[in-house]
Amino acid sequence: RFLGIDEKGREILTYIPGTVPQQVGGFEKGQWLAAARLLRLFHDATVDCELRGEFEVICHGDAAPGNYVLRDGMPFALIDFDGSRPGRREEEVGYAAWMWLHIGNRKVAPEEQGSNLADFVAAYDAAATWNPLIAVLEAQKAAVAQIPNSFKWANIKAWAQASLVWTYRQRGRIAAGIAMRSESAPSSS
Repeated sequence: RFLGIDEKGREILTYIPGTVPQQVGGFEKGQWLAAARLLRLFHDATVDCELRGEFEVICHGDAAPGNYVLRDGMPFALIDFDGSRPGRREEEVGYAAWMWLHIGNRKVAPEEQGSNLADFVAAYDAAATWNPLIAVLEAQKAAVAQIPNSFKWANIKAWAQASLVWTYRQRGRIAAGIAMRSESAPSSS
């Protein structure tokens, strides 16, 4: 929570005890399902915020694992809201899924990534009607476009570009994994 500004013009914030992951991917299913549910709670809390304007919600802007605090290994809180902005749920869910599931990791079969992606979106909103693969591809494209073309950011930009290329090339197999997962999901009737 915001507590004020110190004498040097810096924000004073409360501290949330826990650990902050330093990587993308490599998480247990329960962890990334909890991350999706926490993101949904955050978005739902912003629906009545006038700052969202004509958009659905206020987006965190970087819902990657490094901006979640974990307690007992589970996502507990979101931090670092410097990139917050009005936006659409699906764009942020696509980005969060990419980061939490490490979509584009060549060590995980595309069909498994698709199945996990379907589960991530269902944990966020079982009634979501957007295409999870399109949401991830759009998030990857946006990230590649936004990462500066400088030496400092070269490795991150190369990684994001490689993730985008891999996801695009494997889109058929990822979509098959999404479809398999969707077909095996219990009906809500």
